[in-house]
Amino acid sequence: MKWLILFIIADLVLWPLALIWVLNSPGALSTSVLIILTFVAIFGITGSALRGLWNPLAKAFPAMEPSPDAVRKSFQSFSYGIVNLGLSIHVAVDEHALHMTPIRFLRWFGAKPASIPWDSMDTDVKSPRKVRVNGQVLHGPKWCLELAAPSSD
Repeated sequence: MKWLILFIIADLVLWPLALIWVLNSPGALSTSVLIILTFVAIFGITGSALRGLWNPLAKAFPAMEPSPDAVRKSFQSFSYGIVNLGLSIHVAVDEHALHMTPIRFLRWFGAKPASIPWDSMDTDVKSPRKVRVNGQVLHGPKWCLELAAPSSD
């Protein structure tokens, strides 16, 4: 986590300096440096956020192979804590767990798949689209999260 803080501090210093350079002496080199620093910052922060905020879920609940009869849907929207992964999760649901695999683009940034057993979900969140896992709210599609606490009807 220390390297993340150093990375953000370096970006907070280097990016404004590159911007000042572009404004004072516009040219191909200065503009290219600003564009490169911008992309490095965006991808660095994205990767760091996924590793620091999403991957603890994957570490606590390592991915397992879903059963062959699992219901599967691609490009589903989930959020975990402050991480919002809209249309970015492939889901498989079986009798044992909710299996979530981030799309390939997010896996390039280090996001790992997770399999959360149904009995590890706290359903006292008062919404069929939300459960609590490891103290954080997991918000997702009703079709799969309602299986954590099936209704009595």
